[in-house]
Amino acid sequence: MILRKYYYLFYKIYRFTQRLGNYEVSFSAMLGLSFLLFLNINAIYVSLFPVTKVNFNDHYSMPLIIVYIIVFIINYFLFIYKKRYKEIEKQFKNESKKNKRIGSLVVIVYAIISLSLVFMD
Repeated sequence: MILRKYYYLFYKIYRFTQRLGNYEVSFSAMLGLSFLLFLNINAIYVSLFPVTKVNFNDHYSMPLIIVYIIVFIINYFLFIYKKRYKEIEKQFKNESKKNKRIGSLVVIVYAIISLSLVFMD
């Protein structure tokens, strides 16, 4: 069930990038989703381990970089590998207008909250 919601989030970002006329729609959607997830992970990490001048070094940033790489690889295999994005598109393509509006609103709110986490102390 959680994976289905994650697929839906990808689908909505995928549809958005399609409307922009992007040539690499699936890859751009994967990057967009990965970026939002990176922002969430970063917000959690920074709240657990506050950044100071003293601790900002390789020991602080290396775990984040490793997690980012892992998330990117997982997203690649979930969405791009063997063109799985096509199956995800088929799965959600025929949703009702009401569900499209609600889903779009939820995704927009999620994106705004994720982006706003960057500016929170």
